[in-house]
Amino acid sequence: MTTPKYHGNPPIDTTQDQWMDIISAPRDGTRILATNGYEVEKIRWQRGIWVIRNCSDPFYDEEWDEHTPTHWMPLPKPPKGV
Repeated sequence: MTTPKYHGNPPIDTTQDQWMDIISAPRDGTRILATNGYEVEKIRWQRGIWVIRNCSDPFYDEEWDEHTPTHWMPLPKPPKGV
């Protein structure tokens, strides 16, 4: 069985940095960074599903149905002075 490649992206090494298993992700609407192993998106849990901000409509979130997230990390703090 071969590992699928998404849009030609190499796999993301989730053993490095602060990646945690998605099971431990907050499900209270907090926005987090998540990966499926190939893509990283800012998502949040809403009404029982992971959702992503719709780029064409900033007031509308849609299901992140591309791929199921496997790992997550908190969003980084903004730079000082911003």
